[in-house]
Amino acid sequence: VQLASIAIQTALGSINLGAVYCPPGFPWTTDEFECILDENCPKYIIAGDWNASHWLWGAGRCNQRGRALANLALSTEVSCLATGGPTRYPFGSRGSPGYIDFAITRGILGIHAEIRSVAELSSDHLPLIITLDAAAVFYPRAERIITRRTNVDVFHSQLEQSLHLNMEINSGRDIEDAIDLFTNKVKSAAKMA
Repeated sequence: VQLASIAIQTALGSINLGAVYCPPGFPWTTDEFECILDENCPKYIIAGDWNASHWLWGAGRCNQRGRALANLALSTEVSCLATGGPTRYPFGSRGSPGYIDFAITRGILGIHAEIRSVAELSSDHLPLIITLDAAAVFYPRAERIITRRTNVDVFHSQLEQSLHLNMEINSGRDIEDAIDLFTNKVKSAAKMA
C-alpha cells in the first residue's frame, strides 16, 4: 500500500488527509487494513484507488479486498465516502467500469463532507473532489520585535529614554493601559533601532 498524508488544523482539531494506492493482486484482510489506518491520527480522510469493490460504495460485485474494507467499516467507527458511481473506466473494450476509488473516514462526525468525481479522462480513473465544511485554523505569523538587523545598543538607549516607570496604578484598567503603553514603547524603540 502506498499512503501519503498531511495533517491540517481545523476548528474541530487536527485531521489527517491522505492519498492511497493499493496495487491490485495483493489480498488484504480486515486486520491488515485496520493496522494501516490506525497509524493515522484519530481523525482522518484517506481517499484514492483502493482497488476494492463492494456494494457499500456502489459496486455491483464484491471482491475479497472490498469485503475486507467493508467489514472494517461495518465493525468500527470507519466510514466510506463514495460517489456511488463508477470511478474507473478501462481503456478499450476490456473490462467494465469500476467502483474502486473512494474515501475512508474516521472521527469526522462534526464535519459535513461531500465527494464527487470529475469527468476528466486523462487517466482511466476519474479524479475525486472532497468538500469539507470545517474551517481551517490559521495562526497569524508571530511579530518579531528584535531581528538580526536590530542595533541592540540603540534599542536599549531609545527604550531607556522613552520609558517612565512612575505611573500610578489603581485599577485593572490602569494595568491594561500600562501594558499597552509599555508594549508601544518597546515596539517604537525597536523600529528606531
